[in-house]
Amino acid sequence: MALLGLYHVKRSVSKQSTGLSGTTDTSSASTDSTSSIHYLKRPSFCQAETVSSRKAPEPSAAQHVARLSIAGFVDGQVAALAERSAGDNGTFQTGQIGQASWQEDGSVQIEWPNGSTTRTAWPNHSWYRGKPC
Repeated sequence: MALLGLYHVKRSVSKQSTGLSGTTDTSSASTDSTSSIHYLKRPSFCQAETVSSRKAPEPSAAQHVARLSIAGFVDGQVAALAERSAGDNGTFQTGQIGQASWQEDGSVQIEWPNGSTTRTAWPNHSWYRGKPC
């Protein structure tokens, strides 16, 4: 049986045995006949149904790209971890691969398939993953 939770029930009981299953709390110093009964176990089939009905969420494209090993990239390839749909520093979609090259000033320039270009400091773990050449 699986332990899924603690169920607290107040019940009046006499000093004679009641035949109830469970644990009766008699540690109280009061003399009233009210005791706490704790039921700790549920049948394991309840837990099995709960676990089997859950599905792990699919990873986002950014999570997938971020998990890729740098060794998996060809020299010069960089993948976008997020989308940029506007602006003048390149436009690209999450997971899209661009061609990246080092610039004389130490930055990296990425050319995207749509013809736009991005200039960035490297490494830039927030936006890109890959191996500029």
